[in-house]
Amino acid sequence: MFDQSLLATWFDLSWMFPPATMLSERLGWVLLHTTWQFSLIAAMAGIVARAIQGRSANVRYVLLLVALILMAFTPLITWSVIPSASASAAPTMDAIGVGVSRETAPLSPTIGEALAPPHSNRAAPAGQQAQLTSERVTASNRQMPLVTPPESPTRSASPDWNTTLVDWFRPWLTTVVWIWCIGAVGFSLRPLVGWKNVRRLRREGVVAAPRELDDLFRRTATTLGIVRSVDLLSSPLVRVPVVVGWLRPAVLLPVSIMGELPVSQIEGILAHELAHIRRHDYLINMFQTVLEAIFFYHPAVWWLSHHIRLERENCCDDWAVHATGDRLTYGRALLALEDLRATEPILALSAGKGPLVSRIHRILQIAPVRTSSQMSGWSASGVVAIVAVCVGLCAGLPAKPTESRDESNTPAEATNPTREAWPMGGGSPSRVNASPAKHLPAAWNTEKGENIAWQAPTGTISYGSPVVSAGKVLVGANNGGFHIQRYPPEHDLACLLCFDAETGEFLWQYSSEKLQTGRVHDWPMVGLCSTPCIVGDRVWLTSNRGEVVCLDLNGFTDDENDGPLRDESSTAKDEADVIWKFDMMGELGVSPLYQSCSSPVIADDLVLVCTSNGVEEGLKEESAAPDAPAFIALNRHTGKLVWQDNSPGVNNLGTQCPSNSPTVATIAGRQQAIFPGSDGWLYAFDVAAMQRGATELLWKFDVNDKRAIYRYRGVSQRNVPMSAPVFYENKVYVTTGRNPEHGDGDATLWCIDPSKRGDLSQELVYNRANPEQPIPHKRLQACDESQGDFTKPNPNSGVVWQYRAFDLDNNGKVEFEETFHRTIGSAAIDNGLLFVADYAGIVHCLDATSGKLHWTHDALAQIWSTPVIADGKVYVCDEDGDVTVFRQSATKVLVVENVLDESVFSTPAAVDRMLFIGSRTKLFACRQDATRTPAEMALDNPSTPVERVNAPPRGDDEFNRVVDMQGRPIAGAQVEFTKSIRYPWLETPPPMGVVVTDAKGLFAYPDSLLSTESFYVYVSADGFLTRFWHGNRDVYRLIDGDRRADTLVLFRPVKVSGRILDREGRPLAGAEVAVDYFIDDGPANINGHRVTSDAEGRFSAEGLPPANLFIRYEGPYATADDRMPVGVQSASFLVEHRQGVDGQPLEDVVLDLRKCNCTVEGVIVDHEDKGVPGRWIRATLASAKGRLDESIRVKSDEDGKFRFTGIGPGEYVIGTETPGATQTVRAV
Repeated sequence: MFDQSLLATWFDLSWMFPPATMLSERLGWVLLHTTWQFSLIAAMAGIVARAIQGRSANVRYVLLLVALILMAFTPLITWSVIPSASASAAPTMDAIGVGVSRETAPLSPTIGEALAPPHSNRAAPAGQQAQLTSERVTASNRQMPLVTPPESPTRSASPDWNTTLVDWFRPWLTTVVWIWCIGAVGFSLRPLVGWKNVRRLRREGVVAAPRELDDLFRRTATTLGIVRSVDLLSSPLVRVPVVVGWLRPAVLLPVSIMGELPVSQIEGILAHELAHIRRHDYLINMFQTVLEAIFFYHPAVWWLSHHIRLERENCCDDWAVHATGDRLTYGRALLALEDLRATEPILALSAGKGPLVSRIHRILQIAPVRTSSQMSGWSASGVVAIVAVCVGLCAGLPAKPTESRDESNTPAEATNPTREAWPMGGGSPSRVNASPAKHLPAAWNTEKGENIAWQAPTGTISYGSPVVSAGKVLVGANNGGFHIQRYPPEHDLACLLCFDAETGEFLWQYSSEKLQTGRVHDWPMVGLCSTPCIVGDRVWLTSNRGEVVCLDLNGFTDDENDGPLRDESSTAKDEADVIWKFDMMGELGVSPLYQSCSSPVIADDLVLVCTSNGVEEGLKEESAAPDAPAFIALNRHTGKLVWQDNSPGVNNLGTQCPSNSPTVATIAGRQQAIFPGSDGWLYAFDVAAMQRGATELLWKFDVNDKRAIYRYRGVSQRNVPMSAPVFYENKVYVTTGRNPEHGDGDATLWCIDPSKRGDLSQELVYNRANPEQPIPHKRLQACDESQGDFTKPNPNSGVVWQYRAFDLDNNGKVEFEETFHRTIGSAAIDNGLLFVADYAGIVHCLDATSGKLHWTHDALAQIWSTPVIADGKVYVCDEDGDVTVFRQSATKVLVVENVLDESVFSTPAAVDRMLFIGSRTKLFACRQDATRTPAEMALDNPSTPVERVNAPPRGDDEFNRVVDMQGRPIAGAQVEFTKSIRYPWLETPPPMGVVVTDAKGLFAYPDSLLSTESFYVYVSADGFLTRFWHGNRDVYRLIDGDRRADTLVLFRPVKVSGRILDREGRPLAGAEVAVDYFIDDGPANINGHRVTSDAEGRFSAEGLPPANLFIRYEGPYATADDRMPVGVQSASFLVEHRQGVDGQPLEDVVLDLRKCNCTVEGVIVDHEDKGVPGRWIRATLASAKGRLDESIRVKSDEDGKFRFTGIGPGEYVIGTETPGATQTVRAV
């Protein structure tokens, strides 16, 4: 039988109107559609005009005029016909442009329908729909997942002529619009020039016509029914009669006409010109001129406008013949004027003079002659019409039936994880964190070497995740591993290490020096945090110095120094071969907070990174570089900047993290680059536009409730997307969180539909002052109800579902483990199951389609990393060094817990038979041996008990010891046991018992605690403080009744006392003195001790550890020049260094402000040695080695000169806020 769907396919013209919300793109489609629309209108008008050629000129004139009006309205109709995926949200767009997607669902009239899945053809029942609407609009903490019904059958996903044509035109739309704008402006100048000439004709050299001609003129005007005042003037500047003006029109006659033409012929000419005035032809002529300027590119417009002018002249000829009653005399008058004819200004006449011969033939009623101009007009329109029709027929042909194939997850290049490679963070540009690798171990034992292929030292701290490609594994760390001889381990570096994946042999190291500004931009002792990206033999990473770096995967082992950068300081075999570098701080003014740490991703020839641009260190309330870009794209081969964007701008919250990185998604053959913004928004841009250096914002999404408040300290609900979004089966999944220092508050996991366009946020914010117009986003709180703000549901919302909490056990309350907390890592998704671990240590398993919660698990330790799915297993690493392995199942099956004995902050990498795990100081390569362990067998039998690998033997009766710093036992020390809670320093944990050390300082854990999975131990003794000061006690965390012998060290506190003198040497009362300290060259205790001097200028600080002490004057002091005032950014430049000794006081410390008489001055210059004005210059204590916040800053003057005055003696590191070069100077 005849297939009706085939007929629908043949006549389906929806492909011709792809959805668009961006003004430029929408306008581009409209302009393209006019090419065939105008040709069709002109062709139809020409055919009808030809058919009625024997009718009056007025009939043809009206017909052609109607066709021109139809041309004017057709683009407006086309504009309204083009579907818009964000019409309702258009007022909230920050950018003028967004892209289009053929798969975008039309907007629904109700909120419930607008939030439904875009491909659903089934309407929810009324009750269910109301429930979904409520769930989307309210900020409920209880999860109410949206169940997506099955998708209806659709046309083949393979590209057909329609899709190919639309996709071919789409990248050129912006260019088309720009060319059109330039042409329209240029053609708009033509009437302005004509208008100027008309004014000149009206004012220069005109005189009144002779009386007899004026009387004839008045009689003719009366005959034609003209009642308005019209002047008849004589001008030497014209050679044919001209009508000028429209408010008070005038007819200009050439001076020569009065002596060369008889009055009878002049009468006909005057009647013709007066007919133009009587018919108000100047209005139609202005309308034509406007359309010619707008649609200058289309020959059909010019052809139609030309023939309207011809027919208008014919109409006025008919009026003139009617007024004079003599065709022959009027024809002779036209012949007489031919010799006087000249080119007139375009707006001077009511219309141009038509072809003379044709007009005379028509007046004398002789058969018309087809002219060449008519033939050329028809030919031009015919060519355009034929091309448009051919394109329409080809594009309308039904596509050849092919097997439907989902290519939405196909990346720009072969960068997906394979069984032999895990080339980037998340495994692929879509960051799904799932590997096709097989035969992976579930359990291993580092002490016995079971399932351990090799292990290698990396450094003293490692946050970067390993990546694997071409038989090599790369991981970031610091220089503590001592892999190359020219850098001793105490030399602080950020390093990328390369090992042989099979043997663990060290191959080469990339070494990056630390920035002189210290912790402001580059936290000390923290290694390389960026997870590199590998494609082919190239490696891209973001260094600690704010650089995007490209390396040769083979290093110098291939005996080649690849370029363009060839001046490496060393070309030894164990050093990295640098291809190119791009300095984001020097070139773009980026100011990272703590460290640049984005993990790059590749999209075609672009490498995409987040710049880590942060807020001002110490202020925490404003962006350090608000004009610097947040997202950039570089040419991956050359390192040249191709594109940049600063969407977060001044709304930057500065809570960046090592995993804050972009994602690349492909939907319907169109690539999207999805960037997590530090302002709490996701931004998606068109990759094709980025390659041209253009910004095309496709959509954006606020990951927070609009009423959420951001605070740097204290309770804060506003979070940011800390990790790379995940793209899976045409949906985007994003988690929210904060800097780990800010705690583990509540957060949200979002599922978003990226096929929509515009602002996809759940709600829009309005203000009572203008309740119909959404207001711009505000940094700290989007909706401040105290200022009259309120929210409305967003009809264009892209939310599919959200997860915050769910009462899984149906006990009527949401427990801690049933709540989603702030998260540093991303989600891992495979086979419809989503796994995500929050910072509080809870592992969540959800249905990726509906958001339904299946199960949770409390790891009893903080989790920084992302789960990895591979070989039917889910690997989760935590801060306690445990690697928990689950079955990939909607039912919770915990297979095994592997213990590494040190923290794991990174995400594993999985390839065939090998699992690479980077712990705090080592890289482990776990390989499946031939013998199956009980953990592997547990995958086949869910009832198999959980095995704890590497756990110490139970029943160990060794005692724990409490000693002082000299190793002497402390008798009578109190050892308190409490229940394990998340933050024991924020609330008091429930007690579980107390023991006291004996005379030898020994104690044992009570047997009652052996059945407790986790508890805390606090140790205190009279006259002692804990070794690592934490308020007034230390926390020792134990897991699963661990009874290994521990030695707990206490120290006797140090007391610091002294006095402070002002600039005249007198005691200074009320001065604030800060005492900070370093322990084992670790970071400073940021809180420190703050004391105030008494009336005699004396101060005293107690309870300090025997460490390297910094005793500093904190204020108050007079603010001078551009120095930041106290309370905004402290500047401690009077420092006394002392080494504390256990239990011994430090007395007679003198802080003498008379020493603050030093001056440091200089000049900042650019590459051409010219002074740079208005640049902030920062001075930081060199002795603090970047571990103290304190610095002072001034602004350079118009010559680039700067001056620090009133500072104390010592070494200072001088540099800019976004440093390039720095210099260390000594003030004496």
